[in-house]
Amino acid sequence: MKEGACQTELISKSWMESGKVYGFRNLHDDLLDQSETCCSNRVARLARLAGIKARIGYK
Repeated sequence: MKEGACQTELISKSWMESGKVYGFRNLHDDLLDQSETCCSNRVARLARLAGIKARIGYK
């Protein structure tokens, strides 16, 4: 479970840096840019468990 906690922390950091706008697809891309390997479904699940949601209609 340690790997999941580490990935959740990276997801949360990327989400905060995006201004709390990014959804799981962009967060998954950020993790891949950081050389962190995981599938998009895992990112979606970890983000949901951490209460991270994309902001819709922010323009």
